[in-house]
Amino acid sequence: MAARLSFLRPVGALLDRLFCVAVAALFVQAPVYIQQYVDVLTAAHQTSGQTYDTLTGAADRFNMPLDEYLAQLRSNPDRLVREQAETDQTTVHRHARYTEALTALTRGPRWLRPVYILWYFDWSLHAALTFEPGHPFSWEGLAYATAGTLTALLILYLLGRLGDRLSGRSSGRP
Repeated sequence: MAARLSFLRPVGALLDRLFCVAVAALFVQAPVYIQQYVDVLTAAHQTSGQTYDTLTGAADRFNMPLDEYLAQLRSNPDRLVREQAETDQTTVHRHARYTEALTALTRGPRWLRPVYILWYFDWSLHAALTFEPGHPFSWEGLAYATAGTLTALLILYLLGRLGDRLSGRSSGRP
């Protein structure tokens, strides 16, 4: 049976190469996506920063640290004031998270950006992003293409090993 299907071997080799190119092309988009994500993050950070500055100014008028100011508002008997204080606290936390993410993504080592994007990923920011693919002709783009190709080769190798095990072949492929 294997002899009858041997004519398919070149097709399989072509599919392997096409898979490698497709995964490399996908990985090359990572720096493009990260930059567009940083742009949306920057806008969100700026917006949350305006609210944060307003809240800090209000706390300063009462000579209180922001946390104490919000805690006092949360203990107010008026439900409307308490709920607004909770919303304000959420904004303060979001601003801190955005500040941390933006610092990591813009000032951290470029080779750690994929880790930072996963660590600080925010679905609401992703939803606000309109991704436009690009072609980053740079050392970073080349590094991502290489990583994509190596990842694709690893996936193909592992699938081949799995296929060998499932078919009962324990030795390497011919």
